[in-house]
Amino acid sequence: MKKTAVSLLLALIMVLAMCQTAFAAGLEITNVIPGDGETGKQISNMAVKFTFNEAMDDDSAEANKGKFQIADPEGNTIGYTIVCAQDRYPNQLWLILDDGLVSNTEYTVTAKAGVLAANGDALAEDYSVTFKTRNTKTDSTISMLMMVAFMVVMFGMTRKATQEATATEESKSQAKAETTDVYKYAKEKGISVDEANRQLNATKEKKEKKLSKAQEKQAEKDAVRAAAVAEAEKRIEAEMEAARKALNYRVHGPKSIKEAGGRVPRSVIRKNRKRREARERGKK
Repeated sequence: MKKTAVSLLLALIMVLAMCQTAFAAGLEITNVIPGDGETGKQISNMAVKFTFNEAMDDDSAEANKGKFQIADPEGNTIGYTIVCAQDRYPNQLWLILDDGLVSNTEYTVTAKAGVLAANGDALAEDYSVTFKTRNTKTDSTISMLMMVAFMVVMFGMTRKATQEATATEESKSQAKAETTDVYKYAKEKGISVDEANRQLNATKEKKEKKLSKAQEKQAEKDAVRAAAVAEAEKRIEAEMEAARKALNYRVHGPKSIKEAGGRVPRSVIRKNRKRREARERGKK
């Protein structure tokens, strides 16, 4: 009987120890976007997304103001607004940056110890990741170089096309200008007029066929050249559009996301307000 009681007591102690270990785990961060060490991030319209192992809500988002930090290498911090869309992303908090970032700069994002989940669990220690923004100056330089190269190629192709067209036109003019006196040709060759006329017509047909083939080849070259130019223009335009988007960060002055109307969607705000009102009524 005593042995059974002791065994049960030991089993209970082990269960309690396991439970304590499980609860001791507390709030943890399971993922961050951008990930640690990522590069080439956009300098405008940035948001950092934290995913936790426990649910978040609008109250925890409010309670966690100031518990995150985004800083450059000199320690200059970037303002942010915490967004929580509990219905769609219950375990996430989004930090929407109030201002644009600096090109080609490494930033450190830190979730400080004490970040709270909806159930009150807290993050035990600081959690940091770093990411680097894209070099917009390099993007612009590459785009400019590509434009220069494109212009050089276009100039060379246009020049060659003009030379080939000129040569074809000269061949046409020369063929038209060649007029031969059939009687003079017959006398020079010592043949009859009919034979001279037949030979001259045959020579004329050969020249016309040769000219026609040359024109067909020229048309094929022109078609290939036009397709190559169109493809090059398409690629250059795509690169320029990417560069324009990367450089599209200049503003007339600093403006917070609240002023820009970029906060939580109205539907989310209404739902969150209803939840708070329901909780307050329940407390009363």
